[in-house]
Amino acid sequence: MSSNAGLAKSSARQSFFMLKGLRLEGAEIVNEKVVLSNKLESTLKVVYLRWIKNVEGVENEDSFKLPVYLNNDRRELLFSVSLRGMPPEEKDRFAQRGVCMVAAL
Repeated sequence: MSSNAGLAKSSARQSFFMLKGLRLEGAEIVNEKVVLSNKLESTLKVVYLRWIKNVEGVENEDSFKLPVYLNNDRRELLFSVSLRGMPPEEKDRFAQRGVCMVAAL
């Protein structure tokens, strides 16, 4: 990696925040994409997130809101992560299978 590429990557990450130890239930990461899985859960090493202001009521057709819960009982929703580039039929399968992220046990 050249030093310029390293600087660009570093400055891009400044607008993100990092979370460690999140668990993904009902799906896993394959080739940097979230895909359905028969695994109950998979631990995510590091997740980079950034807040994006969304106009109320405007939703991208190709995005899916993945809920992030405080713990396994799923009573406390912390926030939702918008996954982009997802076909409508895949969004339905994610919702039906209850795919989510969990922050703690």
